[in-house]
Amino acid sequence: MNNPFHISDNDNSIKDRSLPGFSYRMHEGEDIPGDYEETIVGSPLDGTYVKMLSVFAFLIVAMIIGRVAQLQVVQSERYTNMAEGNRIKIERTIAPRGLIYDRYLTPVVVNTPRFDLKIVTANLPGNREELERIANELSSLIPEDDESARERIKEVIIDGKYEKPIITIKENISHETMLGIKLNPNLPGILLDQGIKRSYIGGESLSQVLGYLGAIKEEEWDALKQEGYYFGDQIGRMGLEKKYEKTLRGRDEQTYVEIDVHGNEKRVVSKNPLTPGNNLILSIDARLQDKLTQVLEEKAADVGGRGAAVALNPMNGEVLALVSVPTYDNNVFITRDNDAIRSLLKDDRQPLFNRTLSGTYPPGSTFKPVVATGALAEGIVTPSTRFFSGGGITLSSWYFPDWKAGGHGWTDLAKSIAESVNTYYYYIGGGFEDFQGLGVARINDYAKRFGFGQTTGIDLPGERSGFLPTKQWKKETKGESWYVGDTYHLAIGQGDILVTPIQLANMMSVFANGGTLYKPQIVKSVTNSMGESVYEYFPEKINEKVASRKNINAVRRGLRDTVLYGSARSLLTLPVTSAGKTGTAQVGGDKEPHAWFAGFAPYENPEIVLVVLVENGISGGMSATPVFREVMNWYFTRSE
Repeated sequence: MNNPFHISDNDNSIKDRSLPGFSYRMHEGEDIPGDYEETIVGSPLDGTYVKMLSVFAFLIVAMIIGRVAQLQVVQSERYTNMAEGNRIKIERTIAPRGLIYDRYLTPVVVNTPRFDLKIVTANLPGNREELERIANELSSLIPEDDESARERIKEVIIDGKYEKPIITIKENISHETMLGIKLNPNLPGILLDQGIKRSYIGGESLSQVLGYLGAIKEEEWDALKQEGYYFGDQIGRMGLEKKYEKTLRGRDEQTYVEIDVHGNEKRVVSKNPLTPGNNLILSIDARLQDKLTQVLEEKAADVGGRGAAVALNPMNGEVLALVSVPTYDNNVFITRDNDAIRSLLKDDRQPLFNRTLSGTYPPGSTFKPVVATGALAEGIVTPSTRFFSGGGITLSSWYFPDWKAGGHGWTDLAKSIAESVNTYYYYIGGGFEDFQGLGVARINDYAKRFGFGQTTGIDLPGERSGFLPTKQWKKETKGESWYVGDTYHLAIGQGDILVTPIQLANMMSVFANGGTLYKPQIVKSVTNSMGESVYEYFPEKINEKVASRKNINAVRRGLRDTVLYGSARSLLTLPVTSAGKTGTAQVGGDKEPHAWFAGFAPYENPEIVLVVLVENGISGGMSATPVFREVMNWYFTRSE
């Protein structure tokens, strides 16, 4: 049979048809068959396999196209930013926070050097014996009671737990530890990272006023990063630190440096200069603050240790002292003393609670001057109108007593204040028999004129508005009607009425200055880091004429009589004339009443208003008035 693939040895066209390697095999001879009965030329793959291969190839191509689209479209911004981040490095220097001074420029908050102990792992030696020496020498410089720092040193230096290139061992190390490390030149890999620490040097008496700093929390980060904060930055958490955060903070220095792919700096692209935070000059008298805290703590110690006191300049609303006891050391939040912080949080006396602004209490008889002013203004009484106090009044089956058994006899306005005669206020507040009193609506109206039932606007966070009860409130809340007895209670500062110590001090300032209600202010002015004035706060009048001068003076006479022959005769020993009102506020249950005294001095030309509250202090004359007397005696003699 003629084989079409048979090739003759003499076929000269073999070179034209030869395939690589074929001519060699042909030369060998025995491997090349000479004849074929059937030869099939074609693919060995069937149709199904080809289809599967095509689908697989299609999927691969689709995945590649999808990934390219994701990189170029969906994540293009992300990778652009990454590339930019690799090109530009931001170096940041934190601006010093502004300082805080009292009215006489005595510093109460300063910035002090802070050292954090860190380890640069790349600089540690490779010799284990040398690592143990470094660890032992460093541990010997750590205070004996700081086991956590010692353990951390062992973990990092000896055990080699390098989770980061630079590892913090302890923040804010002691001055002694810092000096020990600096004086030891043979501690390779040990870094003292210097920064600034906030220090509250004004004493614990100012703790609630100043507040403290705390790290930014994760849930706050989204909002704050838009304002230039970095995660972990410190911000004001309470008090003035929180209220004046933007004033105190300053502006960090940010240097934008171009770097190459190896991390080498090439050039400074731009630089935002550092601006230190502004300073606060307070109206607070730090010495008065300390003295008032000391005396109040001593008097409150036997009855639970809780109380508040507020001192104002009645002529302009400046806050001279703002005391809430118990106090606390706000430096524990800077040093992150977790044991001390936990102890504060567990203390049932609530030392972190600012009672001067956030504490609400029934005012007791200190509210009577407001009711008396309203009755004069409405023509219900004159200063000479008299009511007979026989020990109390009976209304239906209810008896409303005076505090004095047998009563006070015939009582006019001045005597009603001086001796705190309840019967007088039952009459002018709720009326009796044919006599028409003010009623709840008008009592509340005059209370609002004096600033009750609303915040004063003092420049501190956390102020509460207190509470003035109404007929509608009682119906909606208690499901009861308002009775005359409710008005009687309101007229003597009892029942559901609640006030804050700062509100009561503001009220007494109106009687001291002749009729003007001021907004209380703690910060007098703001200066920059060079001491130059940035802003000055001027007195702000809330109500320039709370009541007529005539009616104010009528009540003032009663406040003076309180000292001359009334419930605060112990104040006659003061080196200056004074006036005021005692208060004993029932709190219900088996708890002792709160003790109040609100007064001012000198009587003729007042320089200071002082309100004192001793929680569960039994009576104003017993607990609060002695605090007023001792502090005023010190204030006007400045004796220690």
